[in-house]
Amino acid sequence: MDQQTPTTARLTAIVFVAAVVAVVITVIVASVVMNTSLGPKVAIPGPLAVQHALLTNDCANCHSADMDSTKGVLHGIVNSELSLRDSGRCLDCHDLGEHALQSHAMSPAAIEERTQRIIDHPALSAIASASGFNPPHSKEGEFACAVCHVEHGGRWNDLTAMTDAQCQSCHSIQFDSFHKGHPEFDSYPYRRRLRIAFDHASHIYNYFPAGEQGQAPASCTDCHHTDATGKFMMTASFAQGCAQCHDNDVHASQRSAGSGVQFFTLPAIDTIAIDDAGIGIGQWPADSGIAEGEITPFMRLMLGGDPTLRSDLRIADSLDLHDLQDATDEQLVAVGRIIWAIKALAWELARDGHAALLWRTTVAVGADTEVTLSSHLAGGLSRPLMRESIEAWLPDLEDELARHAAGDDPSTDALEDASFDEVDASGQEWASQGGWYRDDMAFALRYRPAGHGDAFLRAWADLAATWPTPGGPVLHALKKPDAVGQCFRCHSVDQTSHGSMKVNWRARQPQDTISGLTRFNHAPHLPLLDDDGCLQCHAIETQPRDFELAYAQFDPNVFNSAIAPMSQTDCAACHTPTKVAMNCLGCHNYHSERPMTRLRTGAPLKPSAAPEKTDANPGDDLLLPLTPGGDSP
Repeated sequence: MDQQTPTTARLTAIVFVAAVVAVVITVIVASVVMNTSLGPKVAIPGPLAVQHALLTNDCANCHSADMDSTKGVLHGIVNSELSLRDSGRCLDCHDLGEHALQSHAMSPAAIEERTQRIIDHPALSAIASASGFNPPHSKEGEFACAVCHVEHGGRWNDLTAMTDAQCQSCHSIQFDSFHKGHPEFDSYPYRRRLRIAFDHASHIYNYFPAGEQGQAPASCTDCHHTDATGKFMMTASFAQGCAQCHDNDVHASQRSAGSGVQFFTLPAIDTIAIDDAGIGIGQWPADSGIAEGEITPFMRLMLGGDPTLRSDLRIADSLDLHDLQDATDEQLVAVGRIIWAIKALAWELARDGHAALLWRTTVAVGADTEVTLSSHLAGGLSRPLMRESIEAWLPDLEDELARHAAGDDPSTDALEDASFDEVDASGQEWASQGGWYRDDMAFALRYRPAGHGDAFLRAWADLAATWPTPGGPVLHALKKPDAVGQCFRCHSVDQTSHGSMKVNWRARQPQDTISGLTRFNHAPHLPLLDDDGCLQCHAIETQPRDFELAYAQFDPNVFNSAIAPMSQTDCAACHTPTKVAMNCLGCHNYHSERPMTRLRTGAPLKPSAAPEKTDANPGDDLLLPLTPGGDSP
């Protein structure tokens, strides 16, 4: 075994002592320098990027450590915890959501769910698990912003640049390039059903060829165009892309007489059975049985704020209100309560108008429901029409309600002598282009939509979407195939994670894609398309795929796309090392949500220093009248 000679040992000791002395001297010199005005200038390794240039004069804008100390100079080397603290300074300006410092700014639960889904997918399992490379992070799994975004690299340093090696360093299996080794796509880009239920296959292969010459679109760009950025393909409006064929389906003037939406009605009631049971309901037109009207969905929603009435309405659903001969005493009593509730609702609407309607709907959907109640719910219903209708159908209503409130129910009066055998033809003609009219044959107030995008139908659909039970009575009624307005032949309804519903009134918008790890820019690809145009990438399925069945339920993730998914080889045909190279950030975002600029709170309402008042304002003379000669007086 070799042994050091005394000379070698002495030399080693001298070198060690010299190294220690050098370190001590370096620390002392650094401390002295850092406590002078030259300290920060010496410590800065390079200029900040242009985006942060205004922060140069104060290191504390970005660094949590005291830059006038040795610890501040060495913070990026000796203490990774300081980098995480510095990331908090980044988030003062850049909003990345609740889990900003987690991988991809996603919650741990979302990361776990996504990872498991990838593991379970045979084509994607290769990139699922983490590799041995592990950047500094906290015990909660948070990574410092500086792991990827490195400052002091010069004025034109690209802070968002990342190499493929950086992206792949956290995955166990790497691949050479997009062209060689990239996993196959998973149902890209169709992750959910279309918000507007437009079946491309049936329209392109069936309806368009059978349409009149010049009526159907001739190319995809007749209905789709890029947004201002060129990234997203937008869908044309109803007026631009659909009205030529479907305007008659929704416009009121094309509907037959009596086709308006029944908003309020006196439903058909077996008044004989009610009277035989000794239940007094006062006046109720016997002729209501001719039309056999029902309690409208709008009335159900407004009555639904009372728990007792909700129970009574469920009882009534099991009965034929027009024939109550076999109803039990309990059921008849429930029907009696419903009749009085309808009368009270009619009087409130006639007396208080829109205020009563808004109060009723607010109580029904719950005070904590996030919905904007507006005048659209009333649809411009006028006081004269409501009061004249009630006075014609129930002439003694006010007196009857007073007696009922005092516990003295008037006996049942079927108004046998009253005549309700005429239809208000002039009223229907008056509302031919949309609006309210009275239907005395059905004892109903009807509303005709004014066409596509009718504010009344839209407001009630949005309100009904917040109903405690999925969809609510109004939404289910409007979804019927023969519903007036035909809104839900095209507009889908999604059930949210909170259990409420969301009506998709518009096709996908750019703001609907603020999250996600995959991105695509259409603009540079459009000039490269061949004679097939968009069909070069988006192939239409020619076989029936039960497209419409996806819209009979409320889960947007359950669907049958009429457009075939794209494959990785479709893109790799062009994106090769010899044609168009592709790096990871060409198609992928690191952050699952777009970074947003955070507005600092506490901004004053008034300026800190008001401008000084002067005797004359240069613009005051512009406010003075001119004399006939053109000069100011």
